[in-house]
Amino acid sequence: MFDIVFIGHMCLDEIVPFRGARMIAPGSAVLCGAMAAARVGKKVAVITKMAEKDRHILEPLTRLGVTTFVIPSETTTYMKVLYKSENVDERELIQVKNAGLFEIAEIPGFRSTYVHLAGISDREFTLEFVESMKRAGHTLTLDIQSFVRQVDPVTGRIAFQDVPSGTEV
Repeated sequence: MFDIVFIGHMCLDEIVPFRGARMIAPGSAVLCGAMAAARVGKKVAVITKMAEKDRHILEPLTRLGVTTFVIPSETTTYMKVLYKSENVDERELIQVKNAGLFEIAEIPGFRSTYVHLAGISDREFTLEFVESMKRAGHTLTLDIQSFVRQVDPVTGRIAFQDVPSGTEV
């Protein structure tokens, strides 16, 4: 029995500062949220979708005792963050690669007090997935960026917009 299970993509972020050197670092709501919960003593699991070659991203979680379940994908989600000025709020987000939508059939069986849907864009969870998790008896919480960060299917640029299925979510 887990206190909380985080579901969402692991991500590699390419950070392009206004001034300074470009860098690539692991990130995601799943990674950061699970690490924080584990550090305050919670029994935590992560269900993520990513490429096997990037499994090293999970090492900090393993060191903290977080149980990880990896759904294989051809790619790990990859985001580019372009800072347009010294103001860190002035940035452009582009999703370069996406590990794919979660499907209910991919989710391993588990028991948990809470399930946190910790996506980083609208390319992880469908309304059907959310409803299926609820029907399975899970108490859900969610990171709203999983829905309001909407990826343009052609350019990959992320726009913050109202959720089409907001009331249902």
